[in-house]
This record gives sequence, C-alpha cells and structure tokens, in this order.
Amino acid sequence: MNLGSYTFYQEYVTSYRRCYLFFLLCWDKDFHFKTVTIIMLGIRALTILGVLVFPTDLEGERRTTTGRLHYLSAIIQFTMTATIIFNLTPVFIQMGISSAYATTLVILTWITKISLIGVILGMFVSPMKKIFGLVERGFLFSSALYFLFFSTMLPTLISLH
Repeated sequence: MNLGSYTFYQEYVTSYRRCYLFFLLCWDKDFHFKTVTIIMLGIRALTILGVLVFPTDLEGERRTTTGRLHYLSAIIQFTMTATIIFNLTPVFIQMGISSAYATTLVILTWITKISLIGVILGMFVSPMKKIFGLVERGFLFSSALYFLFFSTMLPTLISLH
C-alpha cells in the first residue's frame, strides 16, 4: 500500500475516528452534542465505504448511478465531518482546555470552514471548478489534521472531569 494513496489516507483517518467513537462512548463527560456526534461518526464511517465502493464519474462523461452514489456519499461525509468539527470546538473550549489547544482548534476550524466553502463553490461556480480537487484536498487535510490534533488532546480531556 502506497503511503501517498487516497485509500491509505482514508483507512488511516477512519481508524482514528473509530478511536474517537470509542472514546466518546466511554467518556463520562456529557455535553449537548455527544449523542449526535457518535451517530454522525457512525454515518460517516458508512459514507467512507460509499466513496470507496462507488467510483466517481470522469470529467466530461455522462452521469451514472454509481457516480451519483459516490457524489452523495462524499457530500454526506463532508457534512458529517464539518458538523462535528464546528460543534465540538466550542464544547472543548468551554471545558477549559488550555489556550494553546483552544487557539489551535479555532484555527483548524476556520481552515476547515474556508476549505468547505471552497468545495461548495467548486461544485457550482464554473471558475472554481478548475480548482475543485485542490480545495477538496484542503478540506480533507484540514479535517484530518483537526482529528489528529484532537487525539493529542485526549489525555487532557480525560483529566478535565
């Protein structure tokens, strides 16, 4: 398996998200978005399978059912990821994490928001379609970085009972 491959990236991030799901299920700290986050992580795991199983349509080719299913899986996956990130950042800040952690999460959240806006514009605005792949990877990278950073915060979060 090539370290630069998309499949490796997806498996790597998926394994991290399984850990988050387990962490959230076992964590005794309750917050308003906990149950929804657990459900969204589960849905997101299913949409990763959809993206991998259903190939995308090639540029300029006619739309196919499998291409539409790929597209739908990706939209749901991005929506779940963004919703989780946008809602967890304020929760963690309210829990009293350090200012360095809080600042980093806020910066990563903003990068994720900006890249998500780029993805949405790339889907519908002709000039943006040319750089869709770039902004899509920006979203994937920033969200993966957010969750990677989140994993470094786990010991701190556990100690904040």
